[in-house]
Amino acid sequence: MINVFVDARSACLDRLTGWERYASSLLRELKDDSTTTWNLWQPTRGTVSSASARVKQDLWDVPRRCRFSDVLFFPTYPPAREYPAPTLWTLHDLTWLRHPEWASPLGRTYYRRLAARRLSGSTHVVTVSDAVRAELLDAGLATDRVTRVYPGLSSHLVELGSVSPPPLDRPFVLCVGTAEPRKNLGTLARAWSTSDLRIRYDLVLVGRLGWAELPAGIRHVDRPGDEELARLYRTASALVLPSLYEGFGLPLVEALQFGLPVACSDIPVFREVTDGHAHFFDPLDEADMVKAIGAAIGDGRQAPPHDVLARYRWQSAAGELGDLVARLCG
Repeated sequence: MINVFVDARSACLDRLTGWERYASSLLRELKDDSTTTWNLWQPTRGTVSSASARVKQDLWDVPRRCRFSDVLFFPTYPPAREYPAPTLWTLHDLTWLRHPEWASPLGRTYYRRLAARRLSGSTHVVTVSDAVRAELLDAGLATDRVTRVYPGLSSHLVELGSVSPPPLDRPFVLCVGTAEPRKNLGTLARAWSTSDLRIRYDLVLVGRLGWAELPAGIRHVDRPGDEELARLYRTASALVLPSLYEGFGLPLVEALQFGLPVACSDIPVFREVTDGHAHFFDPLDEADMVKAIGAAIGDGRQAPPHDVLARYRWQSAAGELGDLVARLCG
């Protein structure tokens, strides 16, 4: 029997951004069987939010709780040290290392250091896209130390959104994500402010306010629950994602499963994730951005691309991780 320690702290957080959705959704699919036991460590809800609590847990609580495990799995936060047991870490993107100017203060001062050490050590890295895997291989990591495992889709969102809600007072274009520098919201707001689209449509951002100010001209919906998020996907006219850099792009595939037309930055990972089912634009070109958003609105609702969405299943992701754990244990 393989005993796997799982750092489930992100699933305990009250906020629900990409990391937390990944952790909570994936961990629900990790089932014990005749060969593997998944031991989820979840501190008391609310104790993970502060930076000091997280550092204390990294340096004290995690080493104490995982010392008898055969394999360690860290689905979000990087391990704070090298462990003798085989260790897996999901690296969602390389913002800390490639673009520290866009990272949070804690990311620049603490996690950047941990990430660099783990990449130079023996930790096996799980990526959520081929684009991030390619970045790591270009940086010199051996191919046998990097495995891509696609995340899944929350299929229940479509069921939640099936009940027609009272719509917002005007038609709107939706943007989903935390307000942080790499999301490029300033360029989006400037493009929107000079566009004729604003005469008929509102621009609505769904997500928490991180370490960037919310630009003027954008309506904000803070931390919606799944039901409210589903209703917004159901009633939006299009989704726009103007990011400068991402590791995956969950809002893109969530929008596609609703048949919502998409306009997004022309970056490799968005090409991969959507398989071309989007209107792409230069994220630094305001006119190109507006043109793509207008084209997406003009498309109207379409049938979901099931051949693309079939790649994103949490059950499949859990199975691939189980296979990887078995392989690392020989």
